[in-house]
Amino acid sequence: TAAAKGYASYHTFVLTFPAQIGPPVYCTRDICRLLVTLNKFLGEGSFELRHWGRQCLLVLHASAQEGEFEKVCMKAGLGGKQVEKILEVIHKAQLQQEVAENEQVKEMLTKKVNMSVGGMPALGTRGSLGRKSMEEARRSGQESVLGCVLLGLCDADWKMRIEKLNKLKEMVLLKGDIGEELSSCGGRILDALLSRCLDQNQKVMAVALQILTDMLPLLGAQLTPGSVNKILMALSTPLSSTSSAVVKETHKALASLCETLDCVVFLVSLSVALCHTTHYRVKVAFLKHLYALMEPVHAKNPGVLTTYLLPPCFRFLQDPRSDVRLETNKLITKCHTLIGNDMLVSAKGLPPLQAQRLNDLLED
Repeated sequence: TAAAKGYASYHTFVLTFPAQIGPPVYCTRDICRLLVTLNKFLGEGSFELRHWGRQCLLVLHASAQEGEFEKVCMKAGLGGKQVEKILEVIHKAQLQQEVAENEQVKEMLTKKVNMSVGGMPALGTRGSLGRKSMEEARRSGQESVLGCVLLGLCDADWKMRIEKLNKLKEMVLLKGDIGEELSSCGGRILDALLSRCLDQNQKVMAVALQILTDMLPLLGAQLTPGSVNKILMALSTPLSSTSSAVVKETHKALASLCETLDCVVFLVSLSVALCHTTHYRVKVAFLKHLYALMEPVHAKNPGVLTTYLLPPCFRFLQDPRSDVRLETNKLITKCHTLIGNDMLVSAKGLPPLQAQRLNDLLED
């Protein structure tokens, strides 16, 4: 039966793929096949198969290093929309687990408080509730509310998603900082926001981008290279939107990310993201932001320009879009002005046609 098939698949998977196996096995062909199969489970008509498919994906996601799960999904041949759907399913399942765990903690704390009889405090507390128990209850309640808000971001009603986004803004941004209670939840909040930046509804997308713009400076040190790459990948979708309001908010988010990060770190991450960009609007936007970063990066570390910036730009010398070629020419010309013929080191090994166009550009 479907239930037996799903149950057996999950427990066999858990026994044969413990978390300590880790990265050496993670990129094998078998894991890619497994991801394709689990993706099919998510579309099955049987609830049991969908449930155990989600559980398998949770184990697989937890065993991956940061950013590794998405890479393996792409290697397995899953499309961008399929990967987004898998990540949203995993995110929603994680939130459901966290909400259930927080409810259990609240219930345990409530029982502990109710143990006091006749005004006598429970063991190990001071006063009627005790400073420690009050702090635990307050923190547990805050995290439980946050979990419910993040879960509501996956609601089917777009108006409800906007309502939960505004609630999240009220909880996090209006405080002026993330706060002790929410400092450990920065990654969860960021993942939830990025999923709404990919929302099919443009109104939801615009609100999420506004909150992301205001939240990035507050995250600060929590922005690892992996999370920066994740943000840039997520912003590629709204950058290619036909809505001028969404594109405007996306540029604000990119500017906020640029102000938050060191200019060298941001240029490296943006250059890597540019290598994986296919839409012409995204190419133009990234090239414009890279152009603005060139002078401050050159003042700090000129070698970064030749190592990271120029190789992807050389590829766009033959781009079919005139606007992409225009921005590329401006960037290469500016780079030549800053570092001179040293930039030609990165041009070694270019195809003949690209090399000829580069020579023509520099001569002009």
